[in-house]
Amino acid sequence: IPCSIIQHPLLRHPAFSAPSSVTPYIHNTPIMTHKNISNMKRTILSLCAFCVACLCSAQETVTVNFAYDDCDTLFVRVADRAFTRFERTDTLVLKDHRYTYTLSLDKARLALVRRSNANPNASQLLFLVPGETCNFASPGDIQPGSSAFYTEFEKVSVASSAEANRLIDEMNDKIKAGEPKDSLRKAYAPLIEKAEKAGKEYRLAYIKANPTSDVSAALVYIMNDYEEPLGLLSAEARNGYFSEIITSLQNDVDKEKARKEAAKYVADGCQAPDFTLKDINGQDLALSSLRGKYVVLDFWGSWCIWCIRGIPEMKKYYDKYKDKMEILGIDCNDTEQKWKAAVEKHQIPWKHVYNPKGSDLTEKYAISGFPTKIVIGPDGKIVKTVVGEDPAFYTFLDELFAK
Repeated sequence: IPCSIIQHPLLRHPAFSAPSSVTPYIHNTPIMTHKNISNMKRTILSLCAFCVACLCSAQETVTVNFAYDDCDTLFVRVADRAFTRFERTDTLVLKDHRYTYTLSLDKARLALVRRSNANPNASQLLFLVPGETCNFASPGDIQPGSSAFYTEFEKVSVASSAEANRLIDEMNDKIKAGEPKDSLRKAYAPLIEKAEKAGKEYRLAYIKANPTSDVSAALVYIMNDYEEPLGLLSAEARNGYFSEIITSLQNDVDKEKARKEAAKYVADGCQAPDFTLKDINGQDLALSSLRGKYVVLDFWGSWCIWCIRGIPEMKKYYDKYKDKMEILGIDCNDTEQKWKAAVEKHQIPWKHVYNPKGSDLTEKYAISGFPTKIVIGPDGKIVKTVVGEDPAFYTFLDELFAK
């Protein structure tokens, strides 16, 4: 199971971007609960969006009221403009049976809200947009006094995902009642897929009919595929309150196109692109210097749970075949300090290099997830690529070296 890097940065790093003054908008976004029913491994979480819209120059203040009386604290984490980290965490305390959150912004931002009594993974997604006010009785339940933006966004989102949600709820109820899980999922998968496709078409139709709307810009973010809806937005919507979010999504689309193009040149049988990076001792290490034996390029990171879980098995196979192959760990999306600390902590015996921020190596090798293991032959040509911590990789090594 790879840790995907092709999705939006917010989904890779729990961070968003926050302008100056904003009022959050929480909204249920079931369309993001799943795309493939066979991959359902957790209960559908309520993924919400806080959004605040228009009327501004410079900065404006937003106010969001949460009538959540089932916990004593709310935590609001706001991401930076680069979508790489949380730049602030605000703690809200219950007062007069509600929480009130205000923030000054010049552009729409993203954040997460979590109840003190909730699982950390059950946070709600927020869109924060300048100059708006919204009132919630519960996540996704907008109350009178909320702005037109929130009302409209809620209406479109709920209408577009209602049927898929109904089917998911119906299936889950039957599973809870004791009916066979696997057969239910198999039966419901095509129905849910059809409903989700219809929901996507509904949202696309809305964006096409309202290309200048901030609601349309917000809808792009909660869709699984950004390219088509981005193409429907007008320059006004792209350059408005959601400009930073839209720019980030567009960058993701462009990177994915570059990755797909690069994939043509790193298929099995292609010559592996050479590169030179700093090793664990700060010395240059070129891939070409390892020519003459099999080399496994292991794209990983200390933050990647499946990369870490795979280390014991990797060690086992390194010991088994180290006279026939070399492993070159390529650390990505880490600081040098965290990289070196992880190598030391897990006592990883093979060679290591650090892939710095700004490098295009992952694009050259069309890396779509972590870990990715690429086996290169003694002649420098790619033999096999395996994405994720997959037993098939170790089976392949056994077959390769048994010859």
